[in-house]
Amino acid sequence: MQGAAQLFIQVIDDDTYSSDDHVDDIYIEGLLAPSDVFTEYDTYIGQYSNSRIQLRFRVQCDTGYYGFNCARYCMKRNDENGHYTCDQNGNRICLGGWIDSNRECTTGKYVSFVLLYSLTNAALQIQGCCFMSCDCMCQYKHYHCVHVL
Repeated sequence: MQGAAQLFIQVIDDDTYSSDDHVDDIYIEGLLAPSDVFTEYDTYIGQYSNSRIQLRFRVQCDTGYYGFNCARYCMKRNDENGHYTCDQNGNRICLGGWIDSNRECTTGKYVSFVLLYSLTNAALQIQGCCFMSCDCMCQYKHYHCVHVL
């Protein structure tokens, strides 16, 4: 069963006076969900009632895994295969300028190139945005490269 945990503890009398004597066995089992906090202390009694142990647990998913059974995988990236971070539940959050979280955030959000004719220097000037970031050209500025410096 997913989320189930079992712990078996053998209690041994380890002393210098005799050989190691088996004293008791403690079996612990239950459902444990990943959490950032420890459970409350609980007392577990041995099979032969000769021993007791107090334990508390915390279960954590491996890095990049999320959810009750640690089954959801999300590892942030910013390369040709995707542009996103992950929230606390493992959902992809696209980085600025990228969309389509179901497909790795590989679609550029802004693609607009505008050709302008400049009377000041009688040359064709280009302004625009590319996929990953807006890079203004030919002395333009602002979010969509619409203002001349």
